[in-house]
Order: sequence, then structure tokens, then C-alpha cells
Amino acid sequence: MDFKQFLVVLRRRWLSVLLIMALALGVASALTFTRTPMYESKAQVLLTVDVRNTTDSYAANLAITQRAATYAQIAKSTELAGIIIDAGGFEMSPEKLASRIAAEVVEGTSLIESEGAGRERP
Repeated sequence: MDFKQFLVVLRRRWLSVLLIMALALGVASALTFTRTPMYESKAQVLLTVDVRNTTDSYAANLAITQRAATYAQIAKSTELAGIIIDAGGFEMSPEKLASRIAAEVVEGTSLIESEGAGRERP
């Protein structure tokens, strides 16, 4: 089918095409406006150490890798969630906010991946 044939069919069936497009737009609008929005945020944090000589390099990298696990635990804590709620003026319990946060260290690295999600804004 070339372009001219397409235009002939479109001219003949314009009402059907218009009705199908209106129906599709109506269904898409109904789904969009009736669904509860999902809020999500993701972040990655890379911990590094400025090491001037190679003797301290291994010890510094080992320490920072161990520290990354501690920071990931702190990110999920109710204490930090309470501080965030107080600073932002949110109306939510620290336990509820902390339950919506996930943080973990990528194995063998000092990279922390965290994400938070929920159906309502904090």
C-alpha cells in the first residue's frame, strides 16, 4: 500500500478512525486519572578516600568498605527518618518512612545503592 492508497482509505473510513482514536484516548485518560501515583527515588553514593601513598591504600580501602555497610544501615534507620521528617515538615511516622527506604552496599565495593518508594508523598 502506498501513500495515496492510504489517504483514500483514510478518507473513506475517517469516522471509524476518529471513533477508535477517541475511544483509545478516553481509556488512557481514565486509567491515568484513576490510578494512585507512585513516587520513587533512587540514589548511588560512592565512598572514596584520598590516599597519598600505596602503603595506606589497602587499609584505607578496607576501612571505607566496612564503613559503607554502616552508612547503608544508617540510611534505613528510624533515627535518620525522624530527622528527615522534622527537617521537611512531613506528616508521617519515622517507622513508616524508614520502611519505605532500601539501602545496600554493592558487594566488594564501597558503592551504596538506595531507593525509596511509596504511593503517597512523605
